Amino acid sequence: MFHCFSADIAGTDGDFSSWFPHNSGAPFDDDGHAQLSYYKWDSSTSLGEKLGNYYQIREAGKAFYYAHVQQDVENYLASGDMDDKPVGYQKFFPPTGYHDVPHQHESPSWVPQTSVDFDDPAPNPIFVFFDDVLASIGRGRLQRHQAQFILVKMQADPVTTYIHLLARYKGYVEDLYDFNRDAGGAGEKGAIVQIGHGNGGYGSERDSGVIFRDQIEFDVTISQPLENWPY
Repeated sequence: MFHCFSADIAGTDGDFSSWFPHNSGAPFDDDGHAQLSYYKWDSSTSLGEKLGNYYQIREAGKAFYYAHVQQDVENYLASGDMDDKPVGYQKFFPPTGYHDVPHQHESPSWVPQTSVDFDDPAPNPIFVFFDDVLASIGRGRLQRHQAQFILVKMQADPVTTYIHLLARYKGYVEDLYDFNRDAGGAGEKGAIVQIGHGNGGYGSERDSGVIFRDQIEFDVTISQPLENWPY
């Protein structure tokens, strides 16, 4: 990659050190146009399953629950409506559709939103070097994160029932391989470094390179979305 994290390449001054290139895919012409390969990983793949269960998805979903859904759930439970419902009955929040879960944009303003660093701040030290989501995505664009919370009446034993909470998270992430060579400024510099430099040198940009895009879908149901359920 020709020292692509160095601070003196293409005049970037290290601006792109968090998301420098992941090169494989397509030739570019002098105008910055290319036919890009597009790889789609649906929610049935292991990467989609890992992403849906990953820290950034789970924690944002949990924060959204406490801020926007918890009071509705508590009001419903206090109403006693579920007491007479049969085992297996489900109550959905929202009643139809999904909530849109917001995320903080972690890139400069000229980068299309919403980019998220997929890194667990407290990973298992035994498996830290085998973190497939961080290694596969790093920083990606979270295009959609939706949440639905579900109360389910369960049977503990022949005479005892209880209410369980599930969370369903769905959406998709696109890997952030989309610096625009025609944009000027920082975006142009990022594209130049992604594409690479001619003959292994840094003196002049080249007009071809290899960049691709991934889309990773997730659709997971988490059986214990909160640490303190039931509260």
